[in-house]
Amino acid sequence: MPITEEMLARAKQHRRAESEQLLAQTYAPVYRIAHALLGRADLAAGVVARVMRRALARVEKWRDDADAQRWFLHHTIIEVRRTAPAEPPDANADLLVARAEPGAGVAHAAFVRAVRALPPQQREAVVLHHAAHLNERYVAVAMDCSTSAAQAHLAAGNDTLRAVAGGDLDARLADLGAAYRNLGPAVDTVAPAVRRVVAGDLRARRWRVWGRLFVGVLATGALAAATWYAWTQLRG
Repeated sequence: MPITEEMLARAKQHRRAESEQLLAQTYAPVYRIAHALLGRADLAAGVVARVMRRALARVEKWRDDADAQRWFLHHTIIEVRRTAPAEPPDANADLLVARAEPGAGVAHAAFVRAVRALPPQQREAVVLHHAAHLNERYVAVAMDCSTSAAQAHLAAGNDTLRAVAGGDLDARLADLGAAYRNLGPAVDTVAPAVRRVVAGDLRARRWRVWGRLFVGVLATGALAAATWYAWTQLRG
């Protein structure tokens, strides 16, 4: 189900069903990008959760579905950058290795290590273009740079990986794409995950409303008390 104008309009009103549908439409790409770039499920899970929560706080500012898609792409990369550890994941536990097709073998594992060794922006460009299959314009949107800069990062990454893979670069990139698709998420996990995020957001909104009402009541009571005290002083 695409993000429709009606869905977005009702999500902006924080309607539960449409908010869940909106997050469900973007959950899988956010999930795969975070897991692919970080290579660790524990870190990637935190990225996905934060992006989903912040999306509900941002939804009122989106003009249309394209605006929403751009936000999700860019903020996934922002959260990945904030989360990325100084050292790459252990080669044997790297998700892009663990989720490879059975026949990928040691050549794929060595290629993933080479991808991890790229400078961060080159690694992002390679994964976003070759694994997530984003065109160069959307790679630039995700990375918050110009299209020419995204093309330069991608070209530099390709050159380094070509030197590693030799004549097998296309095969190695195909294995990378297959591992990316195998990252998930499992279909039956998406709805419960977005349901929890939306429920938590609605609870927080209700508490904020009650909090403002409580503060308003206290302020009104304090004003009434001060007025009464001033009146009694005048009369006395």
